[in-house]
Amino acid sequence: MTDTSAEKVKLPFVETVKRSFAYFFNNLNLFVKLGSVGVVVVLFDMFADFPTLCAMRGIDCADSWQQTVSTFLLMLVSVAAIILYCRNIVFKNTAMSWGAFLRAVFFYILASVFLLLIIAVPSVILMFVYGMIVPDAGNNPVLDKIVFFIPLLIAIAVAPIFLIFPAIAVEDKAFGLTKVFKIAKGNSNRIFWGQFVMMIPCGIIVLILSFLYGLLGMDNYLINEIFVIVVIAVSLADSCLKASFYAHVYQFFKYYQDKQQ
Repeated sequence: MTDTSAEKVKLPFVETVKRSFAYFFNNLNLFVKLGSVGVVVVLFDMFADFPTLCAMRGIDCADSWQQTVSTFLLMLVSVAAIILYCRNIVFKNTAMSWGAFLRAVFFYILASVFLLLIIAVPSVILMFVYGMIVPDAGNNPVLDKIVFFIPLLIAIAVAPIFLIFPAIAVEDKAFGLTKVFKIAKGNSNRIFWGQFVMMIPCGIIVLILSFLYGLLGMDNYLINEIFVIVVIAVSLADSCLKASFYAHVYQFFKYYQDKQQ
């Protein structure tokens, strides 16, 4: 009899990535539906400089409340898209009450901040200690580069936390912090690098757009707005691609968890 205990289950990396990409491209109507929410950010951009365009121009943007609000709106749109996308994969629909939706957004942001801190804080401490022990670290380019791999290694180690995101979206309270590390044991590399692969297409497109915008140096208002729309669309596509991967990984481990019960 085959042992299907969660501790010995290995996520099929290639198959999961293929399924995640396939779901996105086979359901472009869902992306368009969720992407329409980004119109809010575009409308806001009509009254304030959009931070992404400042970054694409390669210049420093003056701090303003408009830019802060614009960035916050874009983040909310991205979080909302991920939550609804995950629900559609798991439940085949995006229906949820406003109360449940707002709770999901809040806990998703909270989990994101926690993940950032759990990577950043140990990294900063270790780099500080490294600087204290090796004062002339800057004179040793090899050691200096190695130390910057610390955040990457920590991010890989805590990659099972990504399972919490789809769990929040579908209101699965069983997938807590302890649970995800137990059920995804031995799969940190697969989860981390799978998410990285999902980000590659949009990352390449953003680099190309940044290069083209800097090369052309466009100052036309209409063209700027078109670039805003394209940037937002690519950003949301990136969010939906990652959501597809999150949801498929969640379903995989959820299946084996339920099979044990």
